[in-house]
Amino acid sequence: MKSDKSKKSHQSRVQTYSRYKDSGVDWLGDIPEHWETKRSKFLWTETTNLSKEGNEQLLSVSQYVGVKTNKNESRSENLIGYKKVCKDNLVTNIMLAWLGGLGISNFDGVVSPAYSIYQASNEILPRFAHYLYRTKIYLDEFARRSSGIVSSRWRMYTDDFGEVRTILPPKPEQEAIANFLDETCGKLDIVVAEKEKMIALLKERKQALIQKVVTRGLDENVPMKDSGVDWIGEIPVGWEKAKVKNVSLKISKGTTPSTEGQSILSEGSVRYIKSENIFEGSIKSYPRFFISDKTNKILSRSQLQKDDILFVIAGASLGKTAIISEKEIPSNTNQAVSFIRPNKKIIPKFLIFWLTSDLINQLLWLDAVQSAQPNLSMEDLGNFPIFIPPKKEQEKIVNYIDTQSQKTDQAVRQQEQAIVKLKEYKASLVDSCVLGKVKVS
Repeated sequence: MKSDKSKKSHQSRVQTYSRYKDSGVDWLGDIPEHWETKRSKFLWTETTNLSKEGNEQLLSVSQYVGVKTNKNESRSENLIGYKKVCKDNLVTNIMLAWLGGLGISNFDGVVSPAYSIYQASNEILPRFAHYLYRTKIYLDEFARRSSGIVSSRWRMYTDDFGEVRTILPPKPEQEAIANFLDETCGKLDIVVAEKEKMIALLKERKQALIQKVVTRGLDENVPMKDSGVDWIGEIPVGWEKAKVKNVSLKISKGTTPSTEGQSILSEGSVRYIKSENIFEGSIKSYPRFFISDKTNKILSRSQLQKDDILFVIAGASLGKTAIISEKEIPSNTNQAVSFIRPNKKIIPKFLIFWLTSDLINQLLWLDAVQSAQPNLSMEDLGNFPIFIPPKKEQEKIVNYIDTQSQKTDQAVRQQEQAIVKLKEYKASLVDSCVLGKVKVS
């Protein structure tokens, strides 16, 4: 309700202009009659002042928020020779400008020589430009102005940026628009942040629930016994202490097809599941990787079966898990993903709940080898401890977690959907204001 009220108050402060004209720029269309457009080279001057001391604040450009400080990041590089940035400068990442890697700086500092820095003329208000240049219509134009063989190597240089036509309302209107957007977008951002905190809290509660029932069970009055593991404490009487390998028919990992002279395909008959496909307990369809039937036969050791549990053992997503369902068959995986094939002692879902508990997560990072990227051996994975209830109790625990998780997941989805709508509304509002579709009162 709060966000709906905010929307109504925002809408009451905007109206359309009475007269429009052709901007003379195909991709811009009509603009208010008294607005202008100018090539950016007449509005911005590139600056190349370099740091001589190297002790300035290090800045970078995020595609999501624009220019930000790197206060919490350790750094060892010498900043002498880095480009100086002053408050209200426009900073662009040459390679990522077309993806939103640009913005107006609120800070003095330095950035990598790979960035371009621009000083505004008196005709354009930097805060207005920040909103304008991060709209989709301008990002699309930056993409058209960028050069490179493939999109991952596209670059927008100063001469390219200089040819972009910038919408230019009168300076007082620029200020009114920027002030309005600062206020309204700030309020929307606060609501989004509150919802993101709620999502984090819901996920923490879900994790705490899983942790409790896979180590304590559902009966709070059941007699307990010493688990024999200091950091776990007591477990219910009747539960068996074991290792993951004791409840597994097989623990293995995949292979890169190129080692067998084969290729990964963009489409095909056999899914090839990488670590980036595993997210929050599910196997995502994108990015899409496939291998041929021939390759799948060659990589027979890592052909996956229904109820196999995937466990990422290398890279930034170390410890992510998912369970193979019927719809993922046939499929295979790579060397960064281990798979556990449960035996009859354990219900696959109970095992995956155990593997996603905080206890295992703590063990995981203690055992992970720190090299260029964290990784875990299959031996260490197999030696993780596990406490196994009787099969009927496993079923009750799994059903209970599933039921409670559905409620939590639904609440999370509702918050996520609300965030998407708020962000869409914010983007639409910004577009309408800076492109002259509505008039700010």
